[in-house]
Amino acid sequence: MGFLKFLDQAGAVCTYIRNFFFNILFFIFLFLGVISFFCFLGILTLMADNGRASASNVKNPKSPVLSVVINSPVMDAPPVESVSHFLLNALKNNSPREYFYLQDFRKAIARAADDKKIKAVVIRLGDEASLRLDQAKVMGSDLKKFQEKGKKVYIYSEAYDRNTYALASYVKENVYAHPLGGIFLMGYQLKSLYFKELLDNAMITVFTPKAGAYKSAIEPFNQNEMSPHVKAEYQGIADDLWDQYKKLISENRPGAAVQNFVFGSQNYLEIMKKSQGDSAMAAASGHLVDKLTDYDTFMEDVAKAESISLKTDKESYRRRLETLTFRDYLRISSDSNPQKSKNKIAVIFGSGEITSTSEYYWDFTSENLVPQINKAIEDSSVKALVLYLDTPGGDVFASDLIRSRVEAFRKSGRKVVIYMSGMTASGGYMISTASDYIVAEPTAITGSIGVFAMAGNFSKLANFAGVHVDGAGSEGSQSLSVLEPFPETYKAMAQLEIDHTYEMFLKMVAGARNMSVDKVRPLAEGRIYTGTQALKIGLVDKLGGFDDAVAEAAKLAKIDNSYQVVFSKPIVSDDISDLGIGIIKAVSLVNEPLALKILNSYLPAPKNLVPQENGKPRTVSFIPFTVQ
Repeated sequence: MGFLKFLDQAGAVCTYIRNFFFNILFFIFLFLGVISFFCFLGILTLMADNGRASASNVKNPKSPVLSVVINSPVMDAPPVESVSHFLLNALKNNSPREYFYLQDFRKAIARAADDKKIKAVVIRLGDEASLRLDQAKVMGSDLKKFQEKGKKVYIYSEAYDRNTYALASYVKENVYAHPLGGIFLMGYQLKSLYFKELLDNAMITVFTPKAGAYKSAIEPFNQNEMSPHVKAEYQGIADDLWDQYKKLISENRPGAAVQNFVFGSQNYLEIMKKSQGDSAMAAASGHLVDKLTDYDTFMEDVAKAESISLKTDKESYRRRLETLTFRDYLRISSDSNPQKSKNKIAVIFGSGEITSTSEYYWDFTSENLVPQINKAIEDSSVKALVLYLDTPGGDVFASDLIRSRVEAFRKSGRKVVIYMSGMTASGGYMISTASDYIVAEPTAITGSIGVFAMAGNFSKLANFAGVHVDGAGSEGSQSLSVLEPFPETYKAMAQLEIDHTYEMFLKMVAGARNMSVDKVRPLAEGRIYTGTQALKIGLVDKLGGFDDAVAEAAKLAKIDNSYQVVFSKPIVSDDISDLGIGIIKAVSLVNEPLALKILNSYLPAPKNLVPQENGKPRTVSFIPFTVQ
């Protein structure tokens, strides 16, 4: 009995220990679950505070005036949101930068134009405001329609540059500037830096095979100045863009001789002499702006004209107009039950240099665009696709992969329209060859149909420093090294490969534009064109804006009576469960660096844009400059 009693007591002890540990585990999971739940609610609250606040939290919902502040680059595509990146910013105490999204602006202004409660729009251009001319034209056109309804627009900037003034030119009678600011206009220029002498001095050898006499991207590495034929081409582009700009301003503000106010010109120098160096007064005298004043006085003018209050914030002690931001207006004016159509036109955005992969969801990569195109292919309600492009081109393989998926969409019996906004050149034009129709902005840069590759080595520098390479290897073991000269056979083979890719490119263009290769060849050669020039030679089908591209897509798909435009976004996977987010947030309360380290382990690591095997040069197809 004594032994049995011992076993009974031992069993009780084991049961106690087992229950104790099970209870500990239960409370741990219960704690983590509660933490996870509240952290998830906290994230939702943070995200709401960051831009998705409910209508009940919107300030001044009854204001008859919308306010628009632009203090960042204007973005074509809608924002891409990721819980993990948002949480990372929250842990780092970083406020996500407030970008200005073109499509949100357009939607708000279109609704406000038909809203009897909205009487005016006030636009404030900050120091970091920047936009392309085509964006200014789209926004200005919307503001023009708003004003045609008998409503007013007010715009203020300390100093306007060429493109922000293009936007301001659409505003009637209420263009304000600071007395010490004014308008600073520059003509168009297309320039590049040239490095041949620097590379020679550094004893760096660059191998740059190309196809296309006008393919100028490699000139900076093997010349010290621009080729005469390229310079003549660029001069024609700059002159065409400037002529279009002058025409736009003269149509919007008759009597404003904008060509006399180009910074650095002789005419402007004479004007500045007459105004004794007062550039703002010169702009007002030339009818480019309507009133010169500081921002506080501007607000007073708007408050008086629109019968709204101008109050001082009790926390910041800054004065502000009792207006309604256009983002808040979108929230409170959005349709609670938006009508859905069986006929959709999907819009996919591609902006920036084309690459295969990137660490950012919004970059123009095959990794980001191909899944979006595949999604459109799988969705039978998508009757047409509009590709909204702004790119100088990029990686040939990524461009062709995207092009092939666009072609797959067309083979499903549906239509594709390309919209060329700021620039759609080289690899961007390659993608365009898979479309049914191309709409280009008159000021868009396109063409650059050509191919090049680039590789470099330091063999001269290594030899100069006393480093030499020697050895033996079997047949076919020759590889490229940054410390050895390029083999002549390799150079010849690389050029053959470039020529082959170029011929394939020409055939794509010929097939898409119903031309012979012989007719396309002189139009290619890496030449670039404005949209206006491209229309004349048959590389695009129509000049127009994004709305024109959508209308053409609807027409081609024969759904022009009823359709829904759907803006596609990159397909984002956070790979973090709600429980994982809760744990990370809980850890951050005790050890924020550890939380950041854990979270970073979940986020996608930066990837090489294009794998380089044995030093093989990356084959690319893009233009090396931005239009300034």
